[in-house]
Amino acid sequence: MICQKTAMCFHGWKISQDSVSSPWRTDPPGFQKRLYTMRILFLFLSFLLVSCAPPSVYEKSPCEKCTVDQTCIDNECVNNDKICGTAICTADETCTEGTCIDTSGKCGGVYCEDLETCIDHQCRQVLNMATFNVYDLSLPFAHSNFAQFMVNNNIDFITVQEIQPQDTGAVLNALRSYDLEYSMEMSTYGGYGGDTGNDYLAVFSRHEILSADTILGGTYTDPLTGQSFSFSNMRPVLRVVLNVFGNEVTVYNFHLKAQVPYPECDNCTSLRRAQAHALETRIIEDHDTSSDYIICAGDANTAISEDFEPGNTLDMLTLKSDEEASNDFLPVNHELLNVTTHTDFDSELDHIILSPALQTRYIPDSVEVIAPLPSPSDHKAVITRISLD
Repeated sequence: MICQKTAMCFHGWKISQDSVSSPWRTDPPGFQKRLYTMRILFLFLSFLLVSCAPPSVYEKSPCEKCTVDQTCIDNECVNNDKICGTAICTADETCTEGTCIDTSGKCGGVYCEDLETCIDHQCRQVLNMATFNVYDLSLPFAHSNFAQFMVNNNIDFITVQEIQPQDTGAVLNALRSYDLEYSMEMSTYGGYGGDTGNDYLAVFSRHEILSADTILGGTYTDPLTGQSFSFSNMRPVLRVVLNVFGNEVTVYNFHLKAQVPYPECDNCTSLRRAQAHALETRIIEDHDTSSDYIICAGDANTAISEDFEPGNTLDMLTLKSDEEASNDFLPVNHELLNVTTHTDFDSELDHIILSPALQTRYIPDSVEVIAPLPSPSDHKAVITRISLD
């Protein structure tokens, strides 16, 4: 069968017999006519071959054009460095462990506002907070390692224990090296009378600090034994009020008496109970504990099992000893993880505790206890996230 395309082309093509003749050669009779006919037939068959043959005869398929650095997917040559598992990463994505991760800084196709957090491809108003006993930042490169921890974990606010006034400037400068500006507040004195080398409390925040004051410096009583203690030589509590996305959040940064010498320590448990009860009483006096946004965070030094028994240290820090269930606070990492917060021995010393109004805003599975590497401390950090949308 002659295809239509070839027939049309051939119909419009004219060749003169004179064009194939030679004035100086003498050919047998009829030779020129036969030569002319053979040439016409050859050209005709060539047109048939080109016009009617399938594309595969004369043209490569898309996949045959791929180089050794490419793979054919859906009839397209894709650079191997863009193939991630079973997907193809876009220009804004990087392949990480078989998954395309958006590295453009976008969240669901948009850029989040300052201090917002991308969760499940949505920009959320989230408080990313931590508490960390930093061991007086006495380890090598502690200031830079602390800043690296803050950056790696996207921490907006942190309560810090065992820090000295002379260290705060170095911490802020280390954070600025990552183009991050934090506000800082520190307790007006440290423990044991405020002598040089004593432990101070501090907070670092990217959210506005509305107020800060050092509280609990009087004489307080252990409600179980009736024994009284002067807090003039004890660590105080640093209270700060934050503006977090237009919400007022009150944070109590504490550091209770250590179980030193361990495990036998005269009056240490009683001292912790007195401190915890004093804080519990102050919170009840100053707040609507069922509706106010309140966070208690710090090193409770809950080193022995007695601290976790009903009516003891942790119960007082969570307002469970006042027999009013509606205002019970939640010790997040104790209830949801219950793992050691120290690098050298098995004790859950450090806690983040949320009031009832913030418990409902806790982002599930967000609490972590981590030992940064390299670490600035002998403690681990406790981290959690709270949604304030």
